[in-house]
Amino acid sequence: CSSDRPLQFNLGNEAVQIDWTRAIDTSSGVVLDNIMEGLTSYVDSLPGSEADLLRPMPALASSWSVSEGGKVYRFHLRPGVFWSDGVELEAKHFVDAWERLLNPATASANAYQLLGLENAAAYVSGKLKNFSSVGVSAVDRHTLEVRLRRPVPYFLHLVASAATFPVRKDLIEKFGDQWVDPENLVTLGPYRIAEWKQGERIVLRAYPGYHGKRPKISTVICRLIAEPLPA
Repeated sequence: CSSDRPLQFNLGNEAVQIDWTRAIDTSSGVVLDNIMEGLTSYVDSLPGSEADLLRPMPALASSWSVSEGGKVYRFHLRPGVFWSDGVELEAKHFVDAWERLLNPATASANAYQLLGLENAAAYVSGKLKNFSSVGVSAVDRHTLEVRLRRPVPYFLHLVASAATFPVRKDLIEKFGDQWVDPENLVTLGPYRIAEWKQGERIVLRAYPGYHGKRPKISTVICRLIAEPLPA
């Protein structure tokens, strides 16, 4: 069951970047990991050996296969996952996100995370103009195929990072840089941003439409000031 008592903690940073393609700091990552998800995620502690700790687990991808000596991944998206505006999650939302991440016009400091994809380096440098030649594609609405230049043993870790989360290209085109404003932001993680008072706090509330287990804590208050909370 969930708790009605809010959890409060300090992020210790007044400036939080909610555009997950561009976010590079830990404070932003804490918020993003609660309002969004990737193809995989981490479990902090598992029974068994130490090798099991922090291993990638299914998240928005319910399963995947690896072929061609570790160079081709096929991710099968979890059925029944919907963005907070009711739009169903599709593989193309990842393709759009990765194109935005690697696009030279975005100039994201996180682009390096996907340079292992076929032709990604050429696209980032501007030598390749056609993103369809980069190693990611939507096989169908719920299947994402990734083609790597060479095997990347930690690739399942990379797709748990915020920079690789899916995006809604239609909303970015509609709202421009304001797509991350609370009134426009559409997410699919366990929490939604209920309030954002710049320089003071971000309030997260459990999202009832989340595909997974409902969080035990209904409201989380992230303080954006470095001062200690009163006792």
